[in-house]
Amino acid sequence: MISDKFENKEGTITLTVDDLTGDTKIIMSKGMFSRMSPDVEKVVKGLVYDEVIGAKGKVAKGGKAIFASDIVEPDMPHDFVSNKAKEDVYAVFTSDFHIGSILFLQKEFENFLDWLNLKNNRIDIAEKVKYILVAGDIVDGVGVYPHQDKELALSDIYKQYDFAAELISRIPEDIEVILSPGNHDAVRISEPQLKISKKFAPKFYDMKNVHLVGNPAYVTMEGVNVLMYHGEALDNLIRAIPGLSYSAPEKAMKEFLKKRHLSPIYADIFPSEKDYLSIENIPDVILSGHVHAIGYDNYRNVHLINSGCFQGRTKFQEEMGHVPTPAKVPVMNLKTHDITWLDFGENSQ
Repeated sequence: MISDKFENKEGTITLTVDDLTGDTKIIMSKGMFSRMSPDVEKVVKGLVYDEVIGAKGKVAKGGKAIFASDIVEPDMPHDFVSNKAKEDVYAVFTSDFHIGSILFLQKEFENFLDWLNLKNNRIDIAEKVKYILVAGDIVDGVGVYPHQDKELALSDIYKQYDFAAELISRIPEDIEVILSPGNHDAVRISEPQLKISKKFAPKFYDMKNVHLVGNPAYVTMEGVNVLMYHGEALDNLIRAIPGLSYSAPEKAMKEFLKKRHLSPIYADIFPSEKDYLSIENIPDVILSGHVHAIGYDNYRNVHLINSGCFQGRTKFQEEMGHVPTPAKVPVMNLKTHDITWLDFGENSQ
């Protein structure tokens, strides 16, 4: 496990790693990179604190360092075969409604609801939707950040969830809705997060087609396995790894699979004997949100989907130069794995 990473002016990278027996240094000089494959150098540049790696090389005299010739991450097998449904049914992937915010895009969300009720275009897809997965931040929350009260249309967390339930109740009852929490929901900050409790959202518990799960959560639909994770760890990965950005979240999500962990940089993880954020079972789809930007990639037969949002651009996003992509929703055919992106913008018909 990496506890420190240092690169000097000459381009030599030194990793401090430890395990249950002690610690040592792994050294990779710029000259050594020239003898390695380009893939190894790319892996090394993308290494982060706290992730688990393997190293191959020559042990220095005294055994206090290793001069590496190869570095490997847990990564994905090359021969993974994804599961597909037998029936021609669709799943909707979405997140980050932020209901209760003054920037909640209610008109666009109602366009989405109209579509589910066969009142909009692409009815050929809507009539085959059987599942909706929501990866967190259902409401905007209260006290999540300083002066948030100035940006709330509903400043009571109970009223936020009541309004969310009212909107979600308009989804046809033959569609199963799976709700997972995010950092704005009424759950603990540390991950894994428990499902939203009945105390805050009692009306969800009265809906037969609504299912509340934790964050992260594995969900199986028609034999297709989806790993839902809100995605707060994307912030740390984007800051730590050169070349990653909020505008292309799928590239950061790829690191989940390479490192086989949803939060490889240790932060706000609830203490437990079991690591619930490690990716032991390979999913067919990873669904995330959090960054409010749509993104898609396929890495070794696993679909990586970031679902955008239903919230306008916040002041914080303006300060960061981040431009969200709201009201765009990916819909997957679970039989073919084809993905259609639907736009429920204000003028959607």
